Amino acid sequence: KFRQLGVGGHAGYLVSIRDATQDELAKQLTHDRLELIESIARGQPLELVLSQVISLLEHQLSDSCCAVMLRRGERLIPVAAPRLPAAFRHCLQNLSIDGVVGAQASAFFGGKPVSVPDITQQQGWESLRDAALQHGIRSSLSFPIFSSEGRVVGMIALYSTKPIEPKPAQLDLLQMASRLASVCIEQNELNTQLAYRAHHDALTG
Repeated sequence: KFRQLGVGGHAGYLVSIRDATQDELAKQLTHDRLELIESIARGQPLELVLSQVISLLEHQLSDSCCAVMLRRGERLIPVAAPRLPAAFRHCLQNLSIDGVVGAQASAFFGGKPVSVPDITQQQGWESLRDAALQHGIRSSLSFPIFSSEGRVVGMIALYSTKPIEPKPAQLDLLQMASRLASVCIEQNELNTQLAYRAHHDALTG
């Protein structure tokens, strides 16, 4: 804001500057959250809705690319990862549950967020390290997704070109995204069950 001043015959200006970044991020978060809730209510495909969860995160964490990874049989695969490099995403799709690396294994099996500030120094990243470094990925943060019964059904993975040092505000954001992802997953499962029952006899299948 500018305000002109006149003092002793001299012209001057009083300037007030305010960083509006946080205000814009808060508006974006509200907008993304409403769009996501509308998509869930409309029964949009799971991959599309989970991609909206990822977009919500990436709008707030601009230096990261994210993925929602879900268990499919004996694999933990990226179901939604719109900005993750295709070659690195392909490497993730080839991992079995037993082969899930480092922080991702700890987040999935331990049910807690795990940060890796430098993947070059982290044991357990051997199978993915070269592919990650080729795409500038240097650090990761993995956050579990829980079902309503408390089971870990997947995780949110953040990958960054910079060291990730999670702050309370970022962990709160990830927890919110994890809960939204859980709602998306369970709503999709419910819709699938209802669609099956509508077209199949309960006794004979």
